[in-house]
Amino acid sequence: MTDEEKEILGRTYELAKDTNDKVSRLYRSHKWGRAFKIFYWVVIVGLSVGAYWLIQPYIEQLSQVYGGLSDTVNKIHDTSQNLLEF
Repeated sequence: MTDEEKEILGRTYELAKDTNDKVSRLYRSHKWGRAFKIFYWVVIVGLSVGAYWLIQPYIEQLSQVYGGLSDTVNKIHDTSQNLLEF
């Protein structure tokens, strides 16, 4: 092997080593990005479920009040119809 071939082989080795390092860093960055994205969505879904769990009693109470109000309005409407027929 000549000196020129050894030099080309050495440069090729260094270039391959550098490329491998860059690809390794990109892959590691990609894995961390994916991990953070999964963590982000778990936090978003968790907060949504937690917020619903905290607000649920108030929503149920509001629906009961609305149901009672609806019954009262229906009774008033029925009473007014009975008075008109009377």
